[in-house]
Amino acid sequence: MIYAALGLSPDEFKYNELFRSSIVEGRGFDEYDYYACILADEVSEKLNVSAGDWVWWQGMKLKVVGIVASDVINSYLDLDQESIMPFNPNLMVATLKKSVPGGSDSYVPLSASEVLILPHNLVKRLGGHVSSISIYLKEEGEDIARTIAMSLDLEVYYSYNGKVSLFSRLPAYEFRGLTFILIPLLIGSGTILNSMLNVLKMREREMSIYSALGLPPSGVIFLFLGELLVFAFISTLVGYTLGLLFNHILKAFNVLPETFIVNYTSMAVLFSMIFAMVATLIPSIYPIYKAARLVTPSLARKWELPTKPRGDEWEIPLPFVFTNILEAGGALLFLYEYAELHKRETVEKFIIREVKFDPEVPSVDIVLSLAPFEAKIITKATITVIRRGDRHFLDIMLRRLSGVYDTWVLSSRNFIDAIRKQLLVWRSLKPEMRREYIDKFSSKRFK
Repeated sequence: MIYAALGLSPDEFKYNELFRSSIVEGRGFDEYDYYACILADEVSEKLNVSAGDWVWWQGMKLKVVGIVASDVINSYLDLDQESIMPFNPNLMVATLKKSVPGGSDSYVPLSASEVLILPHNLVKRLGGHVSSISIYLKEEGEDIARTIAMSLDLEVYYSYNGKVSLFSRLPAYEFRGLTFILIPLLIGSGTILNSMLNVLKMREREMSIYSALGLPPSGVIFLFLGELLVFAFISTLVGYTLGLLFNHILKAFNVLPETFIVNYTSMAVLFSMIFAMVATLIPSIYPIYKAARLVTPSLARKWELPTKPRGDEWEIPLPFVFTNILEAGGALLFLYEYAELHKRETVEKFIIREVKFDPEVPSVDIVLSLAPFEAKIITKATITVIRRGDRHFLDIMLRRLSGVYDTWVLSSRNFIDAIRKQLLVWRSLKPEMRREYIDKFSSKRFK
């Protein structure tokens, strides 16, 4: 079955040693051939034709001028290391319809037995397109290859002494005039730095509240950085829009000549906008760092587990303080509801198997499976209200029931962190919502 036609010029057989060596019968094309063809040896055997015979294809009577070896043609790679054979049209259509997995791997070239080799003039008349152009030089032509690539914006592969080089045209940008904006840039950066330090001073109380709620320094960094990104983007966009508007106004009042054209799609405009954003963000690095230090003045940049497991048990005190047992019990009831919601598989890295709430102790007993679930790590967690002095705290006691010890230690951290984050959610609830949980706990404890 012939799926495509490959057009070759007579020069391919004149200068290309591989094409000449691939001919097993007959000859290659010459400048007088038009209604002619070259068949692969596999095709000629099936059709029982030889050089000099005539064949019909697509309503045209073609003279077979030569027979080529299929294995030689199939193994031939052009200078770009791609086959010269046309792509399989069926696979190309399937790929475009996304019905064949594999992406670009689906562009598989046809074999020589599926391609009819014709003179290039005939293929062009039939609607074929030029896929590659080969130029054979008598001497070194690196400068010629570079000139063609720069002039025509094409990829040019050049081979000399067995070495292949690629020449192509790539865009390059040159920055000028930085000296003219350096002083205004430094003044603007200093102004931004001073403004950020003032904002930091005014928001010290706000950051202390965040710290009390358990916000880590990284949270403060992203909080300030998010605000800066919004300000930088909005200010750059507003400046860009106002610049276009004023240009049109000046042109309307004939301040600018009529021949003046606003190039608002230039890459220079994009670079200017990015430069303005960077100039806004860089002076803010130090104030953001200072803000993170205010939240946690020590060297600890995030909450870490204060204890280590002892055998199959691990007791972890949580960093939350409650004024009385009712408030602590309300938080415990809140955690109980959270555990009830995780009795099925969720996005969390654990699944609750059993959960029990005891208002008398008060405590919450949880039996859960930890990820990776195929490791069959089962642990029991008991969250208990502990009184120390006139304040109350929450402690977690973990007991390993099954699973590899080291994996249990690593996987338990995910559950502990989830409980800690849930208590942060408890602290962020409105007072009336927390009061509802406290009242529920009180009614269960003193019923």
